[in-house]
Amino acid sequence: MKKGLKSALAIVLVCLIAGIPVQTFARHAKTSGKESDHTYIISSAKEFSTGTLQNVTIHQRPGDGALTLKKLHGGYARDGMFVSPEISTDPFEYLIASWNSDTPVGTHVEIQVRALVQHYNADNEQVKDWSTWRTWGKWGTNIKRSSVSDKSDPLAYVDVDTFTVRGSRGETADKFQIRALLHTDNPQATPTVRLLSASTELGWGTMSQHPTTIKLNKDIETPAYSQMIRDPKIAHSICSPTTITMALNRMGEQLLLEEAALRNYDFDYEGFGNWAFSAALAGSYGYKSYSIFTDLDGLKREIKAGYPVAVSVRYTNDPLNTRYPYVEGAPGTTPGHLILVRGFETIDGQDYVIVNDSFAPSDDTAVRKYKVDQFQKAWSNGVAYSVHSKEKGGAGDSAAKRIHADLRPTSSENEYGLYVGKKKIEIPANFTADVSPLTEQSGTLAYTISDGKKYATDAHKKFYYTHETSDGNISLNVNQLELDLNGKSAKLTLYVLSTTGDNYVATLELNKKHNSH
Repeated sequence: MKKGLKSALAIVLVCLIAGIPVQTFARHAKTSGKESDHTYIISSAKEFSTGTLQNVTIHQRPGDGALTLKKLHGGYARDGMFVSPEISTDPFEYLIASWNSDTPVGTHVEIQVRALVQHYNADNEQVKDWSTWRTWGKWGTNIKRSSVSDKSDPLAYVDVDTFTVRGSRGETADKFQIRALLHTDNPQATPTVRLLSASTELGWGTMSQHPTTIKLNKDIETPAYSQMIRDPKIAHSICSPTTITMALNRMGEQLLLEEAALRNYDFDYEGFGNWAFSAALAGSYGYKSYSIFTDLDGLKREIKAGYPVAVSVRYTNDPLNTRYPYVEGAPGTTPGHLILVRGFETIDGQDYVIVNDSFAPSDDTAVRKYKVDQFQKAWSNGVAYSVHSKEKGGAGDSAAKRIHADLRPTSSENEYGLYVGKKKIEIPANFTADVSPLTEQSGTLAYTISDGKKYATDAHKKFYYTHETSDGNISLNVNQLELDLNGKSAKLTLYVLSTTGDNYVATLELNKKHNSH
């Protein structure tokens, strides 16, 4: 029986009701298209050359190879397409796709898959037919990113982030094709696709229960954050972007949790838990990232190679709760959540997995050790993703960046205007409103106040949250903040973070004579 969730992957990332240097996951692509028993990656110029191209050009850089729109008459073609060869697989019921791309303003990509499905016809005979092309929706860092809720095909459908073969009589597929659609509204800009991947599985969660054969004692130091102390309107549901932030900041980025979350938001699913979008977000910063079905040995190979791994879990810390798997030392009870596996350790003969669990009440308590046998039961679907090293040659150059701005006092007390040069940046009405679903005008206004302490990353600092005013300004009670500082000087750093628009950062000196308000 197929999963009837929206989606079996994404729904676990609703999160909290209580709130290739080293071959790891998959061997790299061969010209035949098959790389391992169940995971397939196309990410080099040679691999892209095995497909069919329409208004698309293959380049040696960035990374090991990439696709862009073809230049026609001095500008880029408006639309282009790459179609992979037919890829033979073992029989599968589920497929998760990933992509890494750069999408400058005015561009987006769309990834689609079709599969050859063995099913029963009207005469009750087993036959094979191709499904229609099923889509993961349009994706870009500056657009209204949306998966597509379309179950019109009788053979297969994509539910948010998971391609599922229809049927209840053992229907499976044994071939698939993946294609990338590239689009631009600006003839001087093109999206770039650096990686396409697909991972398949027969039977939901069967791989995660495989016994482990690898012994490993290793912990990868990785920034650990609690999602529970972030912007209150989204804190309960941002486990996936929080986990991505941990992995990216380990690589040297300085992302904030809300910054990643708002760019991870799926406007159709109305949530932050689309796995494909999470991997694509990491890819947009230039990193190689993709999702797969795997087992404990797969996780250990990643850790051994130096990469923490994101996995989805469901658990309870109450041994009397029989609804969810019991995990000793977990922060609470959750029907679906994402954590970052950072290591394995054996203590007195007991095997433990070391994780960053954002369900923790504070950053300081987010690093946890769970017994492996309990963790394995909680990790029931076998889905994981990792963030590998940043690719060279310009990968990630079009990632969403913060624009430096100025805060200027207005005629109203404790209201500040945001300016870039002489241009005032109007903060949209209801920008910080606690609404569901979020809109293209939604965002977060967060700020920190310097306290003389050193932090491992910017995201470890204490954050405060404010709101916009009716005049499109920002409410900052500087009078009270300065009183609270007891005359000490400090720097306020404000972050303006949005779902689709520009992000800004601005500073304000507190308890300085030139501050008039």
